[in-house]
Amino acid sequence: MKNLLVKELPSLFQADSQDDFDEKHHAICKHIVHIYDSIGSQAYGIVQRWVNQTLLHLAVIEKNLHMDYWNMEESRKYFHVPVEQYVLEAASSRRKNKFRHGLNLMAAPLKHEKEENYKMGWYFPGETQPAEYWSYPEYIEFQKAVRTKLKDMNPHTYRDCLDWAVYAYLEVARRRNV
Repeated sequence: MKNLLVKELPSLFQADSQDDFDEKHHAICKHIVHIYDSIGSQAYGIVQRWVNQTLLHLAVIEKNLHMDYWNMEESRKYFHVPVEQYVLEAASSRRKNKFRHGLNLMAAPLKHEKEENYKMGWYFPGETQPAEYWSYPEYIEFQKAVRTKLKDMNPHTYRDCLDWAVYAYLEVARRRNV
């Protein structure tokens, strides 16, 4: 797995458009899912988190150590939000002002048995499909909804969707641990 990430993640830093990044990201995730098919299985929702968390960590390292090893400044704008419960809750909470960093998107997949039967709704514990069980269509629909919402906001509110995800995660985590 480590060799796969070392070999394939740098291709994401060479993306020249959002569509290019999305295609390369999807190919990496599918490759990882395929590897796990031989020893059981792994859901797309788990794999996207591994890839996106790795990218988040690399961005933090690059920003703080100023290594200029990766092309983070140019490619970071295409990164995806690492989807997990706190980020999903901040993005798709029904109450418009529940979170300072909330997006009020109706973009949380509701629980479903068959991946082709998903529909989006508001975040609600027990009714929202956990991100661990997401398939690609619901994952990319969520990513596009977040990107669209952030583009429609004041351009100086967040640097990019990764920046938003960090603020959103920390806000929800603080409220849960108070």
